[in-house]
Order: sequence, then C-alpha cells, then structure tokens
Amino acid sequence: MTKDSDQEYAEVCLTLRHYSGLRFGMRTLFLAILVGLTVVGFGIIPQQSFLVKSVAKAFGLLMTGFFWASEKNAARYISHLQERAIQFEKELGYRLWSAMPKAAYRFFRGAFIIPLVYASIALFWIYALIFVR
Repeated sequence: MTKDSDQEYAEVCLTLRHYSGLRFGMRTLFLAILVGLTVVGFGIIPQQSFLVKSVAKAFGLLMTGFFWASEKNAARYISHLQERAIQFEKELGYRLWSAMPKAAYRFFRGAFIIPLVYASIALFWIYALIFVR
C-alpha cells in the first residue's frame, strides 16, 4: 500500500463523481432541448413555416444522436474508472466499488434502458420528419 495509490484512488473516485454529475447535467440539458424542439417542430407556437418545423425536427434528431454518443462516452469512462477503482481497492484493502451489489433486474440496468430511451426518441424524430406535417 503506497501513498501514491491512495491519492490516485481518491482521484479516481472524484473523477467518477464528476462523470456521474456530468451525465445528470447532460440528461437535463437534453430534456430541455427536446421540449423546446418539440414545441417548435410540432407547431405549438402558431404561424411557423413548414421549413422551420422541419429544421427543428432534423435538429432534434441530430441532438438525440449527439447526446446519445456523449452518454455512451461518459458510460465508457465511468466503467473504466470503476474497474480502476476496484484494482486500487484490492491493493489498499477498501471495498467501496468492489462490494457494490449487482442490479436486481437484468433488463432494468442502465446499459439496457438508456440506449432504449435514446433509440425511441430517435425513432420519434424520424417518424416526425417523415409523416408529421
């Protein structure tokens, strides 16, 4: 057990906290953008042209892809950092991440639900672009 490992473990835990907060912030921003584009794209605000609605729908699809990719990257970073934290815990004798219980339900884990949500939203925008005038 070295002092450097203890400091690096603390940094890994802080970075994990950062990315967890970042994901929450990204989801909040995505929801706000999604609602705004839905209001514009579906003509809830009167007297908008077809072009404005279509651009809002296309931008909604692009934003969904962007936030989905950002979510996947953040999840990848978090997974890597958790693995690294578990390695440090073996060396340092800690059990914060290594003793974390597994998800109770296989299909309700973030690895399944989050892509399903983003794919559903992307399909919503594709449908809106093609069929909703």
